[in-house]
Amino acid sequence: MSITYVPKVFVEEGFIGMSVGNATVKLIIPSNILIYNITLSLISMSMVNGELIIEARGPGEFLYTVMPTTITKHTTHVTTTATHPHFGL
Repeated sequence: MSITYVPKVFVEEGFIGMSVGNATVKLIIPSNILIYNITLSLISMSMVNGELIIEARGPGEFLYTVMPTTITKHTTHVTTTATHPHFGL
């Protein structure tokens, strides 16, 4: 996430929050960010390269959390049939 505005950051109910005064901000939000609440006045929203771009005006707040990434483990099961030379199997 990239922010050109330096906000007052806080934690509320386990979410990261930022307070915006009377300013216009541009938030670039990657796909692993979950928006919990936004009370800013939205000016525009768009998707660019899988990121949500929000332009908004304060005063207001923006609450979010970072989603954990899951590591998928692939397990390969190989079944073999052995041929026994004495039994013709």
